[in-house]
Amino acid sequence: MPNGSPAASRKLTEIERAARLHQLGELAAGLAHEINQPLAAITYTLSGALRRARRGELNNAQMLDVLQAAIAHTHRASEIVTRVRGLVTRQAPEKTRVCINRVVREMLELSRLGKGERGVRPVRLLDELAPDLPPVLGDKVQLEQVMLNLLANAIHAARQTGQREGRVLVRTRGDRQAVELSVWDNGPGLVPAQRQRMFEPFFTTKPDGVGLGLGLAICQTIVEDHGGRIRAEPAPEGGLLLSLRLPVAEDGGPR
Repeated sequence: MPNGSPAASRKLTEIERAARLHQLGELAAGLAHEINQPLAAITYTLSGALRRARRGELNNAQMLDVLQAAIAHTHRASEIVTRVRGLVTRQAPEKTRVCINRVVREMLELSRLGKGERGVRPVRLLDELAPDLPPVLGDKVQLEQVMLNLLANAIHAARQTGQREGRVLVRTRGDRQAVELSVWDNGPGLVPAQRQRMFEPFFTTKPDGVGLGLGLAICQTIVEDHGGRIRAEPAPEGGLLLSLRLPVAEDGGPR
């Protein structure tokens, strides 16, 4: 079939259309995955407040705290949509000097607000953050997405532990070249074959209907776009350890 024939042109158009539809499907699935986390947190936060209010256990100050937390979640969902729109229109990432410890603290707080589901194993969220970390040059919203995804996966894994209480520990450390962040959970861990595939799009060890297997693939893309790397390994104390390393901002002193 000659390259310039009408049949060849139609075939090329069909291939391009199929590729665009595939990319659109991946984008829609990724957006649904990312935005579901703040929406779920809003549901948990407001549902818990409603139950407490019906029992007369919520005063005005506590209600204000709940509403502020819900508003923070809605802002995060809006920021994710804005970032996806920017990706589609090929806008440059908004890179600034970012304090990783601040990102960790904010996402831990959101995760604590959103993890209080009834009828599930409790999970303790712990942190050991090195003081005076140098800032990294990055897109704060994207780095928040990474942190929230890592925490969500760790919390889910910790709930599968045979121990009485699930635990998740976030650590940071750094030097003049890079900042390192690790998230450990005391869940069942992964076998080597699963660890090798865990950053592949749509690969998941969760039951059907729980996640799409996109979170860690998105995390890897974001980390690598920031000049960093992410890896997974079994922890000596059991469970799984996910670590990422990001280069510090040039001329970046402690912040």
